[in-house]
This record gives sequence, C-alpha cells and structure tokens, in this order.
Amino acid sequence: MLMFAIQLIFPFLVYGENYKDYIQIAGSDVPLVVLYSAFLYVYANALIVRENKFQKKWLWHILPFVIVFLTMIPYWQISIEDKIAIYENRMQMPGYFFWLPSIIVLFSAIYIFLTLRLLNQHRKDIKKEYSYEKNINLIWLRNLIIAIIIVTVLITTEAIILEMRGITIFQGDFVLYAFLVVLIYVIGYWGYKQGRIFVYGNQVKSNVSSKKEKKDEPNFITINKQDQAFIEQLKAFMENEKPYLDNELNLYQLSSGLNVSTTYLSSILNNSLHTNFYGFVNQYRVKEVQQRICRNEQQNFTLLSIAYDSGFNSKASFNRIFKEVTGMTPSEYQKSGKIF
Repeated sequence: MLMFAIQLIFPFLVYGENYKDYIQIAGSDVPLVVLYSAFLYVYANALIVRENKFQKKWLWHILPFVIVFLTMIPYWQISIEDKIAIYENRMQMPGYFFWLPSIIVLFSAIYIFLTLRLLNQHRKDIKKEYSYEKNINLIWLRNLIIAIIIVTVLITTEAIILEMRGITIFQGDFVLYAFLVVLIYVIGYWGYKQGRIFVYGNQVKSNVSSKKEKKDEPNFITINKQDQAFIEQLKAFMENEKPYLDNELNLYQLSSGLNVSTTYLSSILNNSLHTNFYGFVNQYRVKEVQQRICRNEQQNFTLLSIAYDSGFNSKASFNRIFKEVTGMTPSEYQKSGKIF
C-alpha cells in the first residue's frame, strides 16, 4: 500500500499545471510497476507462513525494481527540455525505453506463476488441517492476480500506442492510474478482512517435523491394534460429540479433544482412512444433512440453513462437497426421497 501511495504521488505532481517544475522526476514511478506482482508474491507468503515474523530473504524480491531502475539510466540522463518535449508529445520516446514493458512483463509473468503455484499448494495444505475453506483459501488473491495481469497489459498497450504516437503520455497513464486507484480499494478491503491462516502454526509445525522422524516406524503407518482402537474411538467421538458442527473446526482442536497429537491424528486419516482432515470432517457434515433431510427438517428450514447447522459455512462449499460425496446436488437428493 505504501508503494501504491508513492507511485500515485508522481502523476499528481507531473500532471498538474506546474508540471515543468517536476518534470525531472517524471518516469520515476515506472520501476515501481514491476513490484506489483513481486510484492503480491511476498504478501501471499506472509499470509501462509506459519511464523508470524518478517523474513529477511523477502528483501531479494526488490531486485526486479533495481534491474528496471538501472535499465532506465539513459532516460535519467536526457535533458529537461527533451523530457518536456516527450511529455508534450512533441518528441518520440527513446527507442530503448520500449524495452521496459518487455522486462516488466517478464518479471510479472515469473511472479504470477510463482504466486499461482504457491496458492495451489496452499489449498492442498489447508485441507490437511482445516475442515473449511472460506476466508483461508485466498481465492481473492487469485482474482487480484487477474488485476495485476490487467495492469501489465495496460502498461504494454500504452507503450505500443505511445510508440505509434496514437496517444499522449497523459492519456495513457490516466487509464492506468484510474485502474490503480480501484485496485487500491480492492486490496484494502480484502486485506483488512483477511486474518492469519495458520493460527496454530507452532504446534502443527513441531508435529510435522516429528512426523518426518517417525515415518519409518512400522507401527506409525500400519493399522495395528492400537491404531484400530483409536479409529473406533475417533468414529465414536465424531458420532457422539459431533465436533463437526463447529464450522471452523481444525486439526488442532479435534486432536486436543481426542488427547492425541496432530501428527498422529493426521497420520491415521492419511494412512489408515485414506483421506485428509477436510474430507473426513465434511463426510460427517454431509451425513448430518442427509439425516436432517430424512427427518423432513427442510419443511421448516431451508436446505442452506440445514447446511449451516450441520457445520458448513458457505453455500458454494456445501453444494460442491455434497455432490462429491453423494453424486447428487442437495436439491436433487431432497427430491429423490432417498432414506439415509
């Protein structure tokens, strides 16, 4: 957000009536553009990382800014008169200046790929520890990537049209900065709503490391009598205590209720029951919905309210998971008259 604020200062000064007083700094905001996708990648890392602290290695992602800045050295060296002529569209941009969009696009593409890969892995990881996805799947960041792509396309298009003398710099930048203002509000809104994801990071991390140490123990990955007894205990706990009714149930909470480590519970789910925490819990939620439909509760409540009472926290996830488990949508199941 600080980067956006700094970048918007330049058009505010350069495009005013006294633009000649500030023409020397015109173009200084261009290197900042390459940081859009780089900072988005760092931000995604910051949300996903378990340790709630800044990591020094993230500073390396300022490198694209430095490269673009150095590429623009010939531009910084031209005279003020030439800069004014470029601004007033009386002089064409220097040829080397049009390499910048290619560099920006290259860096943006790399970071967009890295961010998408990170978010894809994140969606898999949360299913090992959480029974829901709402507000932690970072879908809004995927949409933000689309916005970053649009900004990059705008910059490239502007450069091409400028080279053809089709528009002035002001006309091209007006569209870019107008879109940027909208983008700031979007990031501000969703960023404010987004909280930490792995709130039980230290506990889970220590258990994950112990899993690596124990992965070769045969009793840990095979169903022995102890594991079988725990599986029965787990199923009884789910059926009697119904912890899945909590729509924010996570692996740490369930393992605490069963008085076992998150590592052991996760191992039983993965190796013995061949599922993850997300799938295991939501199967019980689907069964709960089926039971309530069979009791004709939908006569007094909507299917969505039944879903919420059964532990689901969003309509989209309810419909998707219900169909994955039963092969039918909730409404189709209701009309089928099947008895659970």
